[in-house]
Amino acid sequence: MISTLLCDLDNTLLTNDMRRFIRAYLALLGEHLADFAEPEGMVAALMAGTQAMLANERPEQTLRQVFDEVFYPSLHLDPQAVRGAIEDFYVRRFPELRVHTQPVATAPELVRLAFERKWKVAVVTNPLFPSTAIEQRLDWAGLPPRANPFDLITSYEESHFAKPHPEYLAEALAHLGSQPEETLLVGDDLEMDIRPARRLGLRTFWVTGEMRRSGDGSLSAGSLADLYQALLEDGDTCGQINPPDPMALPHVMRGHLGAVLTAFSRHAAWSVGPLDADWSPTEIACHLRDVEREITQPRIEMLTGDENPYLPAIESDRWAEQRGYRAQNGPAALQAFVEARSRTVDLLLGLPPQTWQRPGRHAIFGPTTLAEQVSFIARHDMMHLDQMHARPTD
Repeated sequence: MISTLLCDLDNTLLTNDMRRFIRAYLALLGEHLADFAEPEGMVAALMAGTQAMLANERPEQTLRQVFDEVFYPSLHLDPQAVRGAIEDFYVRRFPELRVHTQPVATAPELVRLAFERKWKVAVVTNPLFPSTAIEQRLDWAGLPPRANPFDLITSYEESHFAKPHPEYLAEALAHLGSQPEETLLVGDDLEMDIRPARRLGLRTFWVTGEMRRSGDGSLSAGSLADLYQALLEDGDTCGQINPPDPMALPHVMRGHLGAVLTAFSRHAAWSVGPLDADWSPTEIACHLRDVEREITQPRIEMLTGDENPYLPAIESDRWAEQRGYRAQNGPAALQAFVEARSRTVDLLLGLPPQTWQRPGRHAIFGPTTLAEQVSFIARHDMMHLDQMHARPTD
C-alpha cells in the first residue's frame, strides 16, 4: 500500500525549461550582485559551488556549507557582507523568473488527493537552491506551502546530498520515517529521479509523453493527468514496483547518517531530567555508536569473511543503563558514530553482487544473508530517528 508520495518539482509539478530558467537566473543574480563581483566571475563561482554540491558524498556537511566553502572564497568575499544582498535578491528579483514557468493543471489535484488519503507528501526537487527559491516555485505551481502541509521540502539548507545520488532519496525517506516499498516517487528525469528510486526499491512513475504499463499491469509512465486518473480508480496499480538493489545499501546507510545529523542539530539540550523515561539525545548517540562498532561491523566482517557464520543475539538496549550513557558526552558520542558509520560504508562499498547473498545463521532470525542483515541495520537507524523526531525540538 502506498502511504508516501515524493514529487519532483520542475517539469513534474511545474513546467520549467531549466536551461532558459538558469540563464535568466544567472543574469539577474549577476546584475544584482555587481557591486560585489564582476558578473562573469560571480557566475563562474556559482557554477563551481553548484558542481561541488552535485559531487558531495560527505554527510558531515549540508549542501549550503559545501557551496559556501567554494563560492565565497573564490570571490574573496566575506559571506556576512553579501548575505543581505542575496536575501534581497530572492525577495525582489527572483519573482521575476516566474514568467519562464507554467503551472501544471493536474498538480494541485494530485497533491490534494494524497493529502486526503492521509499520505505523507514531500517535494524532492534537487536541493541546489535555498528554501525560499523552492517555496516560490511551489507558489507558481499553485501549491503554496502555507496552504499545503508538506511533510518535507528538500533544500540546500538541510540536505547533505543531491540528485542522482541514492543517498539523497534515502535521507529524505529517513526524515519522513517511510519505507521504500510504501513510497511512490513521481519525476520527469530518468537519470536523476527514476533510476535512483528504482535502486532503493521505491515505486516509480515517470512523467513523460507516452503512457506505459509495466509487466504486472501497473501504470509506470505517462502524464501527471494519467497518474491522477489512475489514482482515483485504483491507487495500488500506480507506479512501477521495483525490487531494491542490495548494492545500494551502503548509500542508504550514508543517507541515513545525513538524516541523523540533521535530527541531532535540532536539539540544543542533549540530556534529560532524571524522571524522563525516554532516551535522551546523548543516550541515542551512545547507543548508535556502540551498536555500529560492536554489532554492525563485526557481523559484516563475519558474513564477508567466514563460511555461514553464527551471529549471536546481543541485547544492546541494556547498555544504556549498564554503561551509564546519560553521563557521557553526547556530541563526542555522535562524532564517534559518524566515524564508525563511515567505516561501515567503506566496508560495504564495492562488494560484488554475489557477496550480498553470503549466508549466515542468526540466533533469533535463523538463516540470513549479508543483504538482510544490512537491511536490519537501516531499519534500526529509522527506529532511532523516529525517537529523535518524537522529542520536542529546542
